[in-house]
Amino acid sequence: MPRTSVPTLGACDVHVWDARVSAFAAQASALRATLDGSELQRADRFRFERDRLQYVVAHGLVRALLGGYLERPASVLRFATGLYGKPALVEPAIHPPLEYNLSHSGDVVLIAVARQRAVGIDVERWAKHIVYDELAEYCFSAAERSELRAASHHDKAAAFFAGWTRKEAYIKATGLGITAGLDYFDVSLGPGNAAKLLRDRRPNSSAGWRMVDLPLGAGYSGAVVACGYDWRLRRIPLAHDALALGAAP
Repeated sequence: MPRTSVPTLGACDVHVWDARVSAFAAQASALRATLDGSELQRADRFRFERDRLQYVVAHGLVRALLGGYLERPASVLRFATGLYGKPALVEPAIHPPLEYNLSHSGDVVLIAVARQRAVGIDVERWAKHIVYDELAEYCFSAAERSELRAASHHDKAAAFFAGWTRKEAYIKATGLGITAGLDYFDVSLGPGNAAKLLRDRRPNSSAGWRMVDLPLGAGYSGAVVACGYDWRLRRIPLAHDALALGAAP
């Protein structure tokens, strides 16, 4: 049975797959056929076709890629959601565990995969007509808001979305989501500053986390975060002709 071809994933590797929804539109039916009942229900709740397509492609690609790593058909994989909403692969159970995270915005889909290493990823398409300093009052820490206010008008959007994706990737990696808020930790802002977690003010937050920006072209920002400092990033463009979907046996 054909499998999606994936490179070897070592203990010190973090793979980030980069795909475009539009490139997989013709394969949407095949990708949809791999989803389980709960995924299909969620896909069908979207009002607009573009949102349904984005969801089906993104979640179908997760299944195809993880199936490639595990040498299993995409449709037989089973997932569960953690206490704070982070999804995880639960079947087949393997050791060391295969960790993954997904983000999609606009036409971009990013999927991060690692072994026995928590990982989080985020992509955001820049939105227009945003008053960045006002929105930052609700989602940035005091130090981040101060840095954003100091940014020039020309750099404001890039700084805001760089900070936003770095923060989102971090809370997805930790598995806490937004339950603890977004102002208990500080990240660097702006594309001119290297992506970095500056501080986490939670008690016992001693785990080291490395943060890396993901350049995606005009109008998009992205970041990936993984536990530890010893991992190497490999970015892999995912083309539609590289995809092979296996049906359930």
